[in-house]
Amino acid sequence: MSFAGKMSAKRKAESTMKDAGDTMKRILAVDDDSVMIGFIKNALSSHGYEVTCLSGGKEAIEILKEQTFDCLILDFYMPEKDGLDVVGSMYSRKDRTPTIVFTNKIEPHYEAGIQGFGIVREILKKPCSAGTLLEAVERVLADS
Repeated sequence: MSFAGKMSAKRKAESTMKDAGDTMKRILAVDDDSVMIGFIKNALSSHGYEVTCLSGGKEAIEILKEQTFDCLILDFYMPEKDGLDVVGSMYSRKDRTPTIVFTNKIEPHYEAGIQGFGIVREILKKPCSAGTLLEAVERVLADS
């Protein structure tokens, strides 16, 4: 990528961050693992994001009916309602909140199915660094 291209990408990513007069970007993080929720919250809130954390898909479906978020970070395998249930519910309500699936593993047929809704922008494999998570969020927000 050229220097001008890199600077443009950097400015685009920086524009997703909280500036003095801008509204803080709202992220919904959903994972049944409290350690992962803590990791996501710390990684993103330290960079100016407002992070709401939930421990299950059922809760996510309910809050997404009532509130809007700039990005959803979603574990795929959870008890009761999994990531596919959450994305399917969003799709049926025409909620197109850009979503990052953050999971230990995902079977190829599930990956194809979840991406077929047009809501999932990235799939990240756990564990990853805070920098990798932050870069994924910045890319998703820049593209939405």
